Amino acid sequence: MHEPLPYEPECAPIDAPYELRGTRPDTLAAWDRHVIVDVIHDGYRIPPSLTPFFDDDGELRQDVRDAFMRERDWGAAALADRLAYHLGLRGYYSIQAARVVCDYNRFRGRSVREAGHVGRHALFPPASELLTPEEGEAALKACFDPVSKAVFDRAHECFNGEPIATSRLLRITAHTYDDRVGEGHRRPKASLIFTPFEYHEASRLPSGAYPPVFHDRLAEFTADRALAYRIALMLEKNYLPVAVNSPYFLPLGGAEMRLQVWCYMQHLRQAVERLGTPDDVSRFEPLWPVLSHVDEPWSTREISADVHKLLDELERFVESHRYEAVERYRYSAYRPNAIEVELRKDRIWEGSWQTMADGHQAFVPEPGGMNLEEIDRAASVLAQGVRKYLVEDQPEKRAGAHVQ
Repeated sequence: MHEPLPYEPECAPIDAPYELRGTRPDTLAAWDRHVIVDVIHDGYRIPPSLTPFFDDDGELRQDVRDAFMRERDWGAAALADRLAYHLGLRGYYSIQAARVVCDYNRFRGRSVREAGHVGRHALFPPASELLTPEEGEAALKACFDPVSKAVFDRAHECFNGEPIATSRLLRITAHTYDDRVGEGHRRPKASLIFTPFEYHEASRLPSGAYPPVFHDRLAEFTADRALAYRIALMLEKNYLPVAVNSPYFLPLGGAEMRLQVWCYMQHLRQAVERLGTPDDVSRFEPLWPVLSHVDEPWSTREISADVHKLLDELERFVESHRYEAVERYRYSAYRPNAIEVELRKDRIWEGSWQTMADGHQAFVPEPGGMNLEEIDRAASVLAQGVRKYLVEDQPEKRAGAHVQ
């Protein structure tokens, strides 16, 4: 059964930024190499090197402790563990750093309080207000960059030399969320998230978020909708009410979006190698490391004039091969999948709403109050939906070479 993570924040260095936990080497499913389950908001460590996080007595500042309690996805690691178990995976991947230190589900960088929950970057208040620019950069290098490298390395393992257009990558990230915001209506028991808010609002992405060669139409979904609705159907049939892309959407710089852009750049490189001339292949070679770096907004990066010139030429190449480079990939049954699975905190953990020192309310879980039976039940049903998709829906779509 699940080995619980520490309840209290642990003041210790980050020695395993993205660690494999709950390993089960004797029970691997056929899709173990291609399916990744991870959790990015149930971290518990705060490096002692972040001295502004501590008071004169060496204790965590109250605002940092409050943010730790408020921001943590309580029970998400247990959900990831049981989901990986029911899918027959080697284990699940977990980020050690507490979210109050660094949020991997946002663009790299720092933001002010006015940015709000959705628009903020990896460093947000109180961290972005307490840390100097130098300290903030050190925190990102210790807590964000190693995770990013590990995530993309693990994704690369899924391809194992295969073309992206025939890949089987499926990444499921486990989250938990509050049952309500303020005095609002009660949220659904579960939620599946796979569309960014900006695309939902305007059917396009803001200029400067990602390289212009990433077409807006590719942001409509980060996971096969057949996967999402298969999981949703399985949850509803088992009396677990679920919402789709509600009560919120993916953040623009979220992990699922960045993974999709990264995968598309690998696909585009392979498309150039397949459809272009030898001169095209060598000419565009310097672009791929630049385009594959997706952790920061494109508009904030320093791009040389030579790279901009090459990028203009690559955009013309894409337009001349639009069907293969964009449209066919958009609906491909082989396109990599990345989806968020959310459960309501109060359904899996005993707790109560309390007023924090800053006057804001937050759900505070009781120590030892995690409901492992309910988590396992939800994970089992989720796994049934994923298995049904992998065994029946996905092969059926691929056999039909489904292209819209």
